[in-house]
Amino acid sequence: MKKLICILAVYLLPTLAYADCWQISDIDRRNFCLAVSQKSDSYCWQIANNNQRNYCLAIVKKDSSYCWQIDHNDSRQECLTFVGM
Repeated sequence: MKKLICILAVYLLPTLAYADCWQISDIDRRNFCLAVSQKSDSYCWQIANNNQRNYCLAIVKKDSSYCWQIDHNDSRQECLTFVGM
């Protein structure tokens, strides 16, 4: 749930979030933040973790097919809920 709130905040405050993304030290999390704030899947493709990459792609592209590629059931369900399936 905390992840969902963060994602919604990024969508509501894109310019502030973009600047804040660069403060995140973890590269995968930074790329996720940049992808969502810029609505650009190019940052998603730079995420090393497959599950996190698919989650990112699903959110940015609004495509639930990426959710189904997530191994962890809870994360998959969260992804499907957010994407709207």
